[in-house]
Amino acid sequence: MNPAWESIRISICRRCIDGDNSGACRLPEEEFCPLESYFPDVADVIFSGRGKTPAEVQKLLRGRVCAQCSAGSEASCPKRDKLECALERSLPLIIEKIGSLGVRWTTV
Repeated sequence: MNPAWESIRISICRRCIDGDNSGACRLPEEEFCPLESYFPDVADVIFSGRGKTPAEVQKLLRGRVCAQCSAGSEASCPKRDKLECALERSLPLIIEKIGSLGVRWTTV
């Protein structure tokens, strides 16, 4: 397992309202977590956005991650609008955690 993802799963996912307090997701099978599904892109955007404001990083994420997400788009997303998107709900914590890791996403 990727150490960056494992760190996120332990620190962010265990606090998620869709989680089980141990980092495992309890979303129904027909739903997906955009943080997990798009984690390589999320990590890359956050690493490349170092030094930018959280609002600038959010805009970069929407351009790269939300633009490819089936739940919505860069401009509009019903899940994001209702805070049903784990990425949107936890974005400040995700930025802080990934930024503190000092490692980049690897597919190994």
